[in-house]
Amino acid sequence: MTEHVLVWHPKVPGDAPADSDDQLRLIGMPTGLVRPARQTPANEELTTASRAVVNEVIADLKRRTREPYAPPTRVSLNGLDDSEKATLADILGEGDVWAKVGLDNAYWRVVESVMAGIWRVESSTADGTQGEWIEIGPVPAPILRAAAE
Repeated sequence: MTEHVLVWHPKVPGDAPADSDDQLRLIGMPTGLVRPARQTPANEELTTASRAVVNEVIADLKRRTREPYAPPTRVSLNGLDDSEKATLADILGEGDVWAKVGLDNAYWRVVESVMAGIWRVESSTADGTQGEWIEIGPVPAPILRAAAE
């Protein structure tokens, strides 16, 4: 039988020499990637305004089951305060894709949620105008615009 480096062989009581203890010893799992437990579930922290945003996203996703090639939809976050935006960000999570795009005098930060096709976008311009929205679609508009440029 060939031994491979990545194969774990447990220390089984009885196989150990008589002078060693019979305790199974495992290396602890890394804790840096484990998200801490929340005191309150995020959906219980939704205000009326932030719940309306979630409902709008859900309605658009349901519409896309009937119209899969519908153009991207934006749901504005500008009317929400920082704690409401943080709750929504917590619910959406962060996926594997993010981008920073700059064109002309505008700059966008795009973050994929854990659900495919739902993106959180923040924009700012040279004159100080800022905006935040959730974009529903296969590729966010700032990335498409940058690709076209």
